[in-house]
Amino acid sequence: MSEINNEELARIINKGFDGVQIQINGLEGRFDGLENRFDGLENRFDGLEKRMDSVDEKLEYIDARLGRLGNDVKELRGELVYRHEFEDALSRIKL
Repeated sequence: MSEINNEELARIINKGFDGVQIQINGLEGRFDGLENRFDGLENRFDGLEKRMDSVDEKLEYIDARLGRLGNDVKELRGELVYRHEFEDALSRIKL
């Protein structure tokens, strides 16, 4: 078995560290890619949240309008004369 001098040992260890550094750099690139994708998702969710707020406002408006229309219909029912009542009253007037 041959002995390894300090310089060869240092070169071997340095080569191992270079391989680890390459792997770390690769992971950093992948994490940067993931971070960019998450930023993109966050932006999309922000846009979705704004759209949902707009939909909520429109639904509140529609709900208020339907409430007013419901009240108007109730008022109209009180003033409504049904057909059979009208025909009955008309026939009595003719007599």
